[in-house]
Amino acid sequence: MEVYVKGSRITLNPKNIIGEGGEAKIYLYKNSAVKIYHPNLLSRRREEKLKVFPRNLPANVITPADLVLDQNGKVIGFSMEFIEDGEALIALSNKRFRENFSSEKTAKVFLDILATLEKIHVTQAVIGDFNDLNVLFKDEEAFFIDADSIQFGKFPCEVATEQFLDPRLYGIDFSKRPVFTPESDFYSFSVLLFRSLLLVSPFGGVHPKFPTLTKRAEKRVAIFNSEVRYPKAAIHFKVLPDDLLGYFHKVFEKDLRGKFPKNLLENLRWTRCAACGNFHARAICPYCAHQAPAAVKEITAINRQCSSTRIFSTKGRIVHAKMESGKIKFVWEEGGVVRRENGEKVMLENPDNFTRFSIMGPKTIIARKNRFIIIGREKVAEQRTTGMLGNLPVVESSESDYFHLQGDMLVKSGKKTLGNILENQTWIRVGSKFGFGFYRIGMKTVYFIFDLEKPGINDSIALPKIEGQLIDAECVFSGKFALFLYSSKESGKIWNAMHLINEKGTLLGSAKEEAENSRMLSRIRNKTLGGEKILTASDEGLILITAENGKLQETKIFSDTEPFVNEESRIFAAAEGIYVVSEKEFKLLKLL
Repeated sequence: MEVYVKGSRITLNPKNIIGEGGEAKIYLYKNSAVKIYHPNLLSRRREEKLKVFPRNLPANVITPADLVLDQNGKVIGFSMEFIEDGEALIALSNKRFRENFSSEKTAKVFLDILATLEKIHVTQAVIGDFNDLNVLFKDEEAFFIDADSIQFGKFPCEVATEQFLDPRLYGIDFSKRPVFTPESDFYSFSVLLFRSLLLVSPFGGVHPKFPTLTKRAEKRVAIFNSEVRYPKAAIHFKVLPDDLLGYFHKVFEKDLRGKFPKNLLENLRWTRCAACGNFHARAICPYCAHQAPAAVKEITAINRQCSSTRIFSTKGRIVHAKMESGKIKFVWEEGGVVRRENGEKVMLENPDNFTRFSIMGPKTIIARKNRFIIIGREKVAEQRTTGMLGNLPVVESSESDYFHLQGDMLVKSGKKTLGNILENQTWIRVGSKFGFGFYRIGMKTVYFIFDLEKPGINDSIALPKIEGQLIDAECVFSGKFALFLYSSKESGKIWNAMHLINEKGTLLGSAKEEAENSRMLSRIRNKTLGGEKILTASDEGLILITAENGKLQETKIFSDTEPFVNEESRIFAAAEGIYVVSEKEFKLLKLL
């Protein structure tokens, strides 16, 4: 694609797309990012807004730099600063990410966000669509992106993300006139902070009368309400000090609005309880204060027709797990040393959130950026480079081989070329018999499967295309079946979808639901396959999902498993039962 910036012609390559959503594509060009709007969204008002965009916004707001024109001189986008290695704020409400990013660091990120937000308001601009995908952070510094939607002067912010929107603005057409205020920005800030500290929306959980998050926000039924069933995997609000907790009560239940009190964040002091190991920000541990002295944790527990046996536990964390040949294998970290399930050392430092692990029989693959090493018998057996997707390396493994990217090629074990893919845009996963992947060109999604033993890829797989902005993806396998799952943002809402296919790429069933209001699709990394049957973990127990007439739907809930799982549990089907993996332990569930 040829465009013009400051009178010079430049070429934008699809392989350099670094972001894409319902509004535009973003390309990396040299050291800058270039945003190109979808043709149907170009308008005279958008062009006018870009031409008069404020130049006095804080440095941490990534604003339009130069206009981008097509060959006819029409404004089709703009260039801007590129933030390398930035992580979207949504990561701070992800339990896995937060295992290696403390609440103390999280609070510091929000102090930086608050400082920038106050400076934005001084310029008479308002964020409007303030959400967890248009803020990036690196360490403890935050950057506002998608700034072209900011409201200023006569130009409204025309979009909003429902779960962060002040309910007093529900039902308003944002394109008509400027309606957002500094108060609505601070409301969104409070929602973002709450979600990031506690891993749950202030209107999350389950309520018997108001089934959706939006309805609960509308009725001011916050998660503090006694009728709300609190999500098991979330951090309980009782860890917060009274002043911050009281402020959240007033904002979400009593409609308090105004500038967020900076001292509530500055005065947060997080402590790890020496007795129970939980983190809290109170004078006395809220977990221990209301409990009898802890008994020795049982290895095996039984609830009616389900037994749970603890197989492994650590004071550190389990960073990766996988089933191979019917056995569970895993990578764990404790005391700054990373080991395999047999105790072999594979890494002598605590891995960060950009490090990825893969298990290949007795060997372990450790990847970061575009490089990976293979560890066997506590020694480096091999080192290679691979392609990336965003900030993450693309390398996967079966029990005997590894698969990675070299330019526009999918390669097996560094030697054998399997087929062509799109450089920098390709995602893959590998099972025991075949692999699955996709890449996106514009708004088109190309899916493919590949045999682990034969060259060639089949890119004629007909699955529904991914709409909107892709957030995350996963795929689990069982013999000749695979379940592909993804999360995307569409029209201001987060949607999760799953597609069950066989080894020929035939679609057997699909489902797509709004994440906040779904049980079987509240998460995408909590599922396993047993043949073509799907199990998902939930706060109510394991749920069986089957395909009926092309639709994936809940068939049965195993309520006896309820005490042993939650919606964040990683689960693995095995002949002997279901393995449930959490941060610090894994256990085996059996139905008696």
